[in-house]
Amino acid sequence: GSSLDIDAYYSQYRSLFAFYAYPYYAPNGGQSSIDNFERGIRSTVNTPLDIGAGAGNIQWGVDYSHIDSRQRMTDGRLLVPDLRQNAVAPFAQASLPVAPWLTLNGGIRWEDDSIAVNTFTTIPIYTPSLPGGVTVQGGSIDYSKVLFNAGAVLAPFSGGVLAGASAYASFSQGFSVGDFGRALRSTTASSISQFDFKPQVINSYEIGLRADYTGFTGHIAGYFNTSEYGSTFNAVTFELVRAPEHIWGLEVAWDAKPTDDFGWGGSVSWTNGRTQNIATGVWSPLDDTRIPPLKLVSYVQEQFLPQLTGRAQLTYSGNESRFPNNPAVYGKSDIPAFAILDLMASYQTDFGMWTLAVDNALNEDYYTPDSYIYATNTNFTQGKGATLRSSASSSVSRCTSGSERFCRIFLPSSSPIATRKIAALRTPLTGCRSRSELAGRRRFGEAIVLLRTDPALQQPGTLRGFALYMFRNLLEDILGTQLLVGGGLILAVAAYRP
Repeated sequence: GSSLDIDAYYSQYRSLFAFYAYPYYAPNGGQSSIDNFERGIRSTVNTPLDIGAGAGNIQWGVDYSHIDSRQRMTDGRLLVPDLRQNAVAPFAQASLPVAPWLTLNGGIRWEDDSIAVNTFTTIPIYTPSLPGGVTVQGGSIDYSKVLFNAGAVLAPFSGGVLAGASAYASFSQGFSVGDFGRALRSTTASSISQFDFKPQVINSYEIGLRADYTGFTGHIAGYFNTSEYGSTFNAVTFELVRAPEHIWGLEVAWDAKPTDDFGWGGSVSWTNGRTQNIATGVWSPLDDTRIPPLKLVSYVQEQFLPQLTGRAQLTYSGNESRFPNNPAVYGKSDIPAFAILDLMASYQTDFGMWTLAVDNALNEDYYTPDSYIYATNTNFTQGKGATLRSSASSSVSRCTSGSERFCRIFLPSSSPIATRKIAALRTPLTGCRSRSELAGRRRFGEAIVLLRTDPALQQPGTLRGFALYMFRNLLEDILGTQLLVGGGLILAVAAYRP
């Protein structure tokens, strides 16, 4: 029979960005922050199918979210007005093994978004080209788009040395209105009804090969993405530029385990892209804010004892030089290569996993790629040197009691128990995605702890409101995604049952 999964979530965070001196934010420069509130529900029904060639399934359901977001200057001026988005997205996805050697996949999703905006007046962003002073009459805008995906997995070999090999090809579409606020803050339209913002629809094509053998797994994939309304940023004003773009790349990953105790693996990723000048029709390379350098990660791992594991990992970031003779232009500077060696040892106890690690064990002296992207002396940031860190975590695979709760504690990266993991950015409606504006975001480490059988945790008041404040974090931990959060100490609590 079918099974039903329902996830409810709530999140709230504030992000503070770097200060920009005049001619930004006249008359005296300024600093902005984003307040973002989100809540929603995701429901999925999984219906198994038996069509003779194997076990297939259909997943169908509906997602709903409400986002309330705004961006203010620290002096009180409103950079991006209150944006209230309601989004509903019914979907269906099928996986059908039509033959022992062929599986077909396909799906459809209907995105239906509505964004409401209050009346506001734009402020000066960059003098003299973006002077502000435009009063925009509020209202709402609706966006609707039907998205498709389709693919096939071919595994023609049932025996012999190629029995674990398969090939696949897929097409998928993505939809985003994340840059809505970014475009709105510099608009010259007199009302929301005249604000001509186009959502970004991405068409993605991918082909690849997979290998799955005893002691070895790996894949190689190539992809090509197109978008009619891509998002890049003006090198001077940092404002949004919408134009057609193409992005392509190659990814390789492998994991080998020649013995029960020893493992080796890694990954390689390479990306390139181009954007089109709408006025001239000429294509030019996407800058370094969109295209990262070549990245290679390789590791070796040894199981010294049943409880003790050691790991060494090398991370290499390649040289990037796609814009000759542009040493001090935002997004177009040369980026030198560097390599970092990390060492880690983990010990499993009855109370959880304890980890001791040394990041950048060779104390490599390097500057981050973002430093070269900014191309200014004031934004040059050196990468962290050799750093000793420790962490402890408990397993979250299963609870034995409904009264158990899992807590994620986010600590400042200077904390001795912080793991220094940078959480992935979930872009709010205000759309501040450029690396220049991310300069002011603080890094947070994390530790996972298990609180057992404490009925008091069921009362939000006992946690001073923090339980609801970051309820979503634990749900998304189980779902495999993460959320960037800001502020001081944040405690998230969620129930988790088998």
